[in-house]
Amino acid sequence: MTTGIVIPEETIAVFNSFKKQRGGRYLTLRMDPDYTEVIVAEYKDTDEECWDEFEEKLTENMNEKFEGVPDCRYGFYKVDYTSRAGVATNDLVFFMWNPNGSKIKSKMVYAATAGTLKNTLQGTGKIEIQATSEDDLDFDAIVQMLVN
Repeated sequence: MTTGIVIPEETIAVFNSFKKQRGGRYLTLRMDPDYTEVIVAEYKDTDEECWDEFEEKLTENMNEKFEGVPDCRYGFYKVDYTSRAGVATNDLVFFMWNPNGSKIKSKMVYAATAGTLKNTLQGTGKIEIQATSEDDLDFDAIVQMLVN
């Protein structure tokens, strides 16, 4: 299903730079207020582990039209971990934040646009996390998924 929502060249360029950059830690994307394109919400360029900050940015409400109502978001986070073979490595994880209590339209548009986003942004991550509450954003559980 296509939604007609555009992934602008600027968003693609930021994602590609983030993915290739050694120090980029996380990137969050959101719909513009009129639901016509996916735009960059936040980009963190650091080698430091900053999961709590990412979780906060992923879950904050940034849609002016829905003040007081949680909104959806996409996110990418580079997770550092040690593989089963004992090798230090990192992988990109794709998040679709689709919180309980968000507007039905928002949930539907984000879900329908996720495929277009993943096809447009090549290499979106080793695993995909579809989170509806902060309980779904357990860092240790995500690391275990990557290790296994």
